[in-house]
Amino acid sequence: MSPSGAWRRCLRLLSSPPESSRPAAGRSPSRRRGLAAALLVLPLLAGLAPGAAAQTPVPNSDGSYTVPEDWALKPSGLNDGDKFRLLFITDSWRDATSASISTYNSHVQTEAANGALAIRPYSAQFKVVGSTSGIDARDNVGATGTGVPIYWMGGSKVADNYTDFWDGSWDNNADSDRQSAGGFQANSSTQNDWPWTGTNNNGTKHSNPLGSATPRRGAFGSNSPLSQQSGAPSSQTHAFYGLSPVFVVGTTQQAAVKVSFDQLATTVSEPHGVAVVRGSLSAAQAAPFTISLEYQDTNAVQGEDYQPVDSI
Repeated sequence: MSPSGAWRRCLRLLSSPPESSRPAAGRSPSRRRGLAAALLVLPLLAGLAPGAAAQTPVPNSDGSYTVPEDWALKPSGLNDGDKFRLLFITDSWRDATSASISTYNSHVQTEAANGALAIRPYSAQFKVVGSTSGIDARDNVGATGTGVPIYWMGGSKVADNYTDFWDGSWDNNADSDRQSAGGFQANSSTQNDWPWTGTNNNGTKHSNPLGSATPRRGAFGSNSPLSQQSGAPSSQTHAFYGLSPVFVVGTTQQAAVKVSFDQLATTVSEPHGVAVVRGSLSAAQAAPFTISLEYQDTNAVQGEDYQPVDSI
């Protein structure tokens, strides 16, 4: 059922076979002309149906996003209330000719949107770890102050916090540590690439930022993953780093949605009785949901006098 806040639906509770098709033996007239009562049992929950479209994540008051304890990309060892961010390196490359940071943010967001299923709902919140003449990388990604731990997406820890991230040395910065947006080890070409950053190790813009003639690049297997290699012509194509918003581990529960009916039970006479039950939801629902039904027989026999419907 596709809801719209308040809904109306006619429910066929009874579908009695024709009188002529019923076996006469063992059947009393009272049984053949019996009543079937259908009771709708509350409380009912309006839950997401399989295959329902993912909803846009809603940030917490501090801008973080709560993910469940069993989230596919939650780093190991983290518990309820722990905060973290995820870093990846793009498998797709592009030039660094634009002086607009939005160009590069869009690039990593597109990569995230096509990455691991668990990260796709948050793709629009990813930012490039890069600087242009108009903004420093640390401000673009919102990583100032002490901050939270940063991990490779689906991999090992990069830094204990923001201070550690901007100190010029990451905890795991070998080529093989690089993880793509898919949460897997980056391809061999990207592993050996020097990504565009336009940034100093401390997160400020380099004298050759993105959009300049020869932007600064980072290098792996060194103490300067963000600012190691001298600039290359901006028309060359290289990878970029993408950083997630802040996530917080927590148990998320779906709020129950109350379903109110104009009557809790309805009685229908044979033959071929049709019960019309009207109901309304306590809150609008953007995704399909299921309502369970339960029946109580009086004289009628379920499966003989009527065919039950488990849910709508």
